[in-house]
Order: sequence, then structure tokens, then C-alpha cells
Amino acid sequence: MSDNKKIIAIDAMGGDKGPNAVLGGMNQFLYQNGEGRVFFRVFGDEKKLRKLLAKYPRVSRNCEVIHAPNVIKGTDKVMDVLRHAQDTSMYMAIKDVREGKSMAVISAGNTGILMSLSKLALKTVDGISRPAITTM
Repeated sequence: MSDNKKIIAIDAMGGDKGPNAVLGGMNQFLYQNGEGRVFFRVFGDEKKLRKLLAKYPRVSRNCEVIHAPNVIKGTDKVMDVLRHAQDTSMYMAIKDVREGKSMAVISAGNTGILMSLSKLALKTVDGISRPAITTM
């Protein structure tokens, strides 16, 4: 992989429509921005993801799937998840950034839990007390 390629961790299991919508979004991104400049490390149920990737060859060529056995649901409470998040797709994607394997993490999952886990795992920049949220 070239040094200028961006690597992004993706929580593929988050969001109301789950991995199909996430992979579809990744496909659209690659279509609009070209292949080869971004590589995705995709976290989630490997069996489900491999089956869906057959519909998205562009994504399949530009990603690595990392199995995460559990998922954080939209209805989960922050305090309940904080103690048991280690094997979830969201936490594993965040941890990937902490370990320097990815440059950023993207999740369409539970926003409160994403912010809490991110702040705990990644900390914040000096002088900034809260993590940032961005949209298109």
C-alpha cells in the first residue's frame, strides 16, 4: 500500500439499515472519488459482510474485513456498553485508530456511544474538551 493512501476504519454494522447501507455508501464514495486513494478496514460480522461484498466489487477491492462478533444497538445505553464494548464493531474500529492502523473512524451507529467510546479510547486534542461530530 502506498504511503499516501488514506486508511479509514468503518463500523459496518451501525445505522438503521446496517451493513448494506454502509457498503453502498462506501461504493458511492469510491465511484465519486476513484479507487486506490482510500482503503477501508471494515469491522463487523464477517459472514454477512463477505456475502454483501459480492454486490460491491469496487468496495471489495479496496477493503479488508475484520470480524467483530458483537454490535452496539441504537437502543443500548452508554453505561451498559462501556463495560462490554471490546468485541463490538464500533469499539474495534475506534481501537484501530488508537493503534495507528487507521487514520479515522466512521460509524452510522449510536452517536452517544460513539462519542463516549471515542473520548475514552482516543482522548481529545489539548484544549478541546469534547469530541467533534461532522456531517456532509
